[in-house]
Amino acid sequence: LTVTGVGFSAQPGETTFTLFGTPLRVISCSQTQAIVESPPLHSIRSLTQFGIGGDAYQLSGTGTGEDPQKVFDGSFVSYGEVQSAGLDMGDKAWAWVTEIWFFPQLAPSDGRASMKGATFQLSNDSSTWVDVPGLTDLSAIKLGWNKFPNLALAPARYVRIHKSSAFGLAELRFYGHVLNATDHTADQEPTGLGLVAQVDTEDTVTASVSNSVAVSYAAANTPQITGMTPDRGTAAGGTTVTLSGTGLTSPDSLVTVSLDGVPCDVTSSSDTQIICTTGPRPLIVDKELGTVVWVKGVGKAAIRIPGYMYIDPWSSPLTWRHGVLPKDGDTVVLTKGRNVLLDVSTPKLFYVLIEGTLIVDDQSDLTMEATYIFVRGGTFQVGTKEAPHQHRFTITLYGDRYETPQLPIYGAKHLAMRGGLISFHGAPRNPVWTRLATTAPAGNTNITVRAATDWQVGEWIAIAPSGFMFFEAEKRQISAVTDGGRTLHFVEPLEYNHYGEIYTAAGREIDMSSEIGLLSRNIKVQGDRDSWKQSFGAHCIFHSPGKEHQV
Repeated sequence: LTVTGVGFSAQPGETTFTLFGTPLRVISCSQTQAIVESPPLHSIRSLTQFGIGGDAYQLSGTGTGEDPQKVFDGSFVSYGEVQSAGLDMGDKAWAWVTEIWFFPQLAPSDGRASMKGATFQLSNDSSTWVDVPGLTDLSAIKLGWNKFPNLALAPARYVRIHKSSAFGLAELRFYGHVLNATDHTADQEPTGLGLVAQVDTEDTVTASVSNSVAVSYAAANTPQITGMTPDRGTAAGGTTVTLSGTGLTSPDSLVTVSLDGVPCDVTSSSDTQIICTTGPRPLIVDKELGTVVWVKGVGKAAIRIPGYMYIDPWSSPLTWRHGVLPKDGDTVVLTKGRNVLLDVSTPKLFYVLIEGTLIVDDQSDLTMEATYIFVRGGTFQVGTKEAPHQHRFTITLYGDRYETPQLPIYGAKHLAMRGGLISFHGAPRNPVWTRLATTAPAGNTNITVRAATDWQVGEWIAIAPSGFMFFEAEKRQISAVTDGGRTLHFVEPLEYNHYGEIYTAAGREIDMSSEIGLLSRNIKVQGDRDSWKQSFGAHCIFHSPGKEHQV
């Protein structure tokens, strides 16, 4: 934006500009003209249409009520005796709340009874309050976190929980988005956003004026990136990336691209496509910086796709310090910002610490072996919901019940996590469970099931007992599949009878047939061969406060 006027200061930092209370980056400034960069618009439309603002996050503002310090201090031990508790977002912002959590007082007395009848409310002036539908006159209050997700509330400056009498509250959290305080109708674009300039020099002390020309945001003026091919490449750079979208041509054809904070050299651009070559990325970075596309004279593009990932293969010596791949007994640390593609099976490692990202390649069957695998704020990914992993991936964890050191909380022989994301998506199977179509007597080497299956030779199935004895459950490995997947053959005969009929009594049908389940999956976490000797197998433990991890 070009701002004209008089009395500006050319000295850096003496002239500042804000829009909706958000500081603008000053690119250049003279006494009569300033070039500034507008901030992104945070509104319902910018979130839903352009994805600006990202996922919901824990909201922060000025605590309101009788004892906000204790209600928002992150401790379950402290608590407030309050009639109301909430947040004030300030006169330049509104809260768009999508999820609410609260934790009643624990001690010296149970605070659940005192909270009954409390109501969540919204307000824009702190005097007129509107009850939140479905969260009024609370009655079914649990010990511990009470969570209310997927809320559809109107944006408001104030949000609170209130009751006419005092109640004990240990913790309160609001999740959602902070929006600019403007019209948040989903199908409208806000207008009339006043730009404020402030000059603070030795001669002029904090002189503030408002520009008479308002700033307007428009969806039609917003470039968009909707596609990227490829979406990953080596940290050494040199990968040719094609970005597709709309509105990508500037009046003077100047477009710049940054992928995760690294400039991508633009070789060609049009209204719908940009082609650039990635530059080298440092091996250690503080945080992911995402994709930034800037069109001169227009501004930044809305990024509607996941960002580009600099990722290096495990098998490459260039991925590792001194060019030496990990070997048996090594400890591997993937630091924050490091992304590695596991494209080969690992040796028997001691400890794997994932603070960055480890993604398992889907080009062949792979194995990973270790005593400890710990995800601490990082990402461990095998396939995605949209593209499930098709090959076999097996994690084998090693350890001795008596000799392997036990980590506090997490123990040993584990896949553990504190903060971060573990995302395993194996090949879908159809079905996972079915029932016997006919009775299978002891001695049979095949069973017939009701539903056609995609189960394969070599996979394992479980056959539920028909009686009261749990040991009559049997496990068999499939040796052949016939009848369109309905008849399953195995070598070892059945030891027990398994009923496969529907019983009718007093005109009512009761399905008494045994359940048949598929045990095999292409992604597996298992203990070593000696696990059964000590009853000490592999285990998974995820221990994080709040919403700091996802599985």
